[in-house]
Amino acid sequence: MAMSRSIWLAMKDDIAAGELVSTARLHCKLALEHGRATTSLERRRAIIKEIEGLRAARNALLERFAERESV
Repeated sequence: MAMSRSIWLAMKDDIAAGELVSTARLHCKLALEHGRATTSLERRRAIIKEIEGLRAARNALLERFAERESV
């Protein structure tokens, strides 16, 4: 199933939609912090790891909806 279809299905579920929106907001906040000239290299590395974790959580959530649709 295409990811866009999984996103559509997840957004129809209130709990999943809330998780996706929260994840996207945090991802944006972290990306902005990463882009600041005053952010240390150590913090930038930590931000990258946090974003990777957010992506993994998002993908796992969307995979659950892809599995539901294929059953």
